[in-house]
Amino acid sequence: MEIEIELRKEFIKLDALIKLAGVTDTGGQAKLLIQDGWVSVNGEPVTQRGKKIRRGDVVAVAPESDAESSLAGDTGQAGTKWQPEAQGQDQGVVILIK
Repeated sequence: MEIEIELRKEFIKLDALIKLAGVTDTGGQAKLLIQDGWVSVNGEPVTQRGKKIRRGDVVAVAPESDAESSLAGDTGQAGTKWQPEAQGQDQGVVILIK
């Protein structure tokens, strides 16, 4: 799923963007997704919830089933993390910043 967000300021922090886009209901949930490695910015994994996101950036969040297991405290199989570029893998939510 793709979501377009139009910025009215110079930047938005990553955790606030994830909440604004409706990917999570709370900022705390967004924080967990980011810290657990389920978010990438411009194809690079990011674990900094305060990372500044600007126009032209592309944010990807793990598919819902993976993200939900992270929010429930499940760390996945032997510490493996979601990789947004993995072939044949669900791409989850992609947020385009305009």
